[in-house]
Amino acid sequence: MDNRYKDNQFCITVEYEKLESNPEQIFLGIAKLIEGLQYTDKQLVGCIAKDIEPVVLLDNIEQGSIKIFLRSVIESIPDEGLEKCDIKRIIGAFLVKTKYAILKAISQNEPIQTHQLDQLEKEIDAYAQDTGTSTLGCYTQVDRESIITSMARITDAVDTMRPTDRVKFEAEIGGSVHTISIPKELHVDDDVTDSLAKHEVINQNTFILKIHKVDFMGNSKWEFRLGKSKISAHIEDDDWLKRYKTGKIVLVPGDSLKVLMEVKMQYGKGYDLICTLFKIIKVLDVIHTEEPIEENLF
Repeated sequence: MDNRYKDNQFCITVEYEKLESNPEQIFLGIAKLIEGLQYTDKQLVGCIAKDIEPVVLLDNIEQGSIKIFLRSVIESIPDEGLEKCDIKRIIGAFLVKTKYAILKAISQNEPIQTHQLDQLEKEIDAYAQDTGTSTLGCYTQVDRESIITSMARITDAVDTMRPTDRVKFEAEIGGSVHTISIPKELHVDDDVTDSLAKHEVINQNTFILKIHKVDFMGNSKWEFRLGKSKISAHIEDDDWLKRYKTGKIVLVPGDSLKVLMEVKMQYGKGYDLICTLFKIIKVLDVIHTEEPIEENLF
């Protein structure tokens, strides 16, 4: 493979531990990740023309760590006049660079705040100008809700993989190759999701959550496993927290909490799910594991 990428080409690298169980999760995650990237491209071309059809093509696969070389291209353009110019190459370059900008924003591993989205939108507009996309006469700013939804689909895909699997995105930006690690989680500031939400569905139910990481200081969220998904939630049960902090409740790796939890699902226009927020109303019980495992809760 040449050092320089071909037009509109990018690479997804999956680093994995050999001889580990559940290898199918790698390929399920890769499939969901490609779908997430295709969804992102579809949202991005929507700021140019609704009828443009983007596709992601497979160029090559390399062994070792799994390296998948893909290409963002335009399959069809409804305007016959646009077909005659180099618009497919122009928009394809815009898609690759904008995906890089979006992934760079979520790779910081901190909650996405309004000022970061403001900066991201400026960066996307700069790429639109740099690639010539903004000169097409029909370009409008990318919808903020679409950006958040795209971020969520991509990180959800990576979270499908095994805990030890690592995923990177690589592309040539500005004449040099840039590599970004894609996290398994997306953290978005509540003010951002509240400002975007058009509809909310709130439910309370009893859940059993396996503890992944505790919050000893009491000012951030605890991390749990709910089935195969990782979630973050504030614990609002002050009495239980007081007993935990004073040592009256002891937690060890592998323990779970039986809780009454509020689940808030926020939807944007078109009822696309933007995010799901979790809040523990009351801790009902601590479920100790029969076989403690070696894991750092702090």
